[in-house]
Amino acid sequence: MTSGSIQHTFTSTTNLTSRSAHLMGATITISISHGEADRLLDDVFLLLHLYEKRFSANDETSELMQVNKAAGKNPVSVHPDLFELIKLGKKHSLASQKPSQYSHWSFGQSLENRIFDAGS
Repeated sequence: MTSGSIQHTFTSTTNLTSRSAHLMGATITISISHGEADRLLDDVFLLLHLYEKRFSANDETSELMQVNKAAGKNPVSVHPDLFELIKLGKKHSLASQKPSQYSHWSFGQSLENRIFDAGS
């Protein structure tokens, strides 16, 4: 399922309201027990949709994928949240000195410099 075909599932039990959606390559389910669960779930899923557009490696139009496409070619300005995520990934990748889930960010230092340059 692509990010363009979002499906939400609503489930209510006595005190628990849940909502699921396929985002960022996974099905995400959030369950809340609260008097305003529907409003809170609306807020959560608004954020999740925003995060998908920023961080998803499964969406060719996401901000992360725009960075990947421009790697080694031109600087890209990114949201501070994405910059921090990349910086954290680089830190953990370098600390382990072995292949990790962040190894596809092998352009690490040059990406970090490009992001700084683009933001100045």
